[in-house]
Amino acid sequence: QIFFWVFTGWQSDYARACMNIGERIALARKEKNISQAKLAELIGVTRGSCGHWEQDSSMPSVENLIRLSITLEVGFEWLTTGRGVNKIADDNPVTTNELLEYKIKKNYLPTDQQELLARYKQLDSKGQSLIMQLINRI
Repeated sequence: QIFFWVFTGWQSDYARACMNIGERIALARKEKNISQAKLAELIGVTRGSCGHWEQDSSMPSVENLIRLSITLEVGFEWLTTGRGVNKIADDNPVTTNELLEYKIKKNYLPTDQQELLARYKQLDSKGQSLIMQLINRI
């Protein structure tokens, strides 16, 4: 199996489970195609903190692990232990909606999305309805 990983570049679930937390953070970040700087901005820490976590020279707090899990859309258990589901399914509307609600509640949305949400909430019901109609047409 190691031969297969080396020559094909593929990683099995077993290999992913054997990673340390820093490697799992880095893998999830790279799979989302975001930089350490962008990840740091999204969760409200310095880029250096993300680098230290990925190098396993420091450990994220529980709150930051939650933020990482939400932002990277990976299971908290997988992120912290390597067990469980490593990706939250895109086609699972309950999970996706719950994540969005949690991000809104905890103010984890990027600044531009927070601004859009705030402006949407200021609209009356007719304005909100028009926005939803426009979005549904896209």
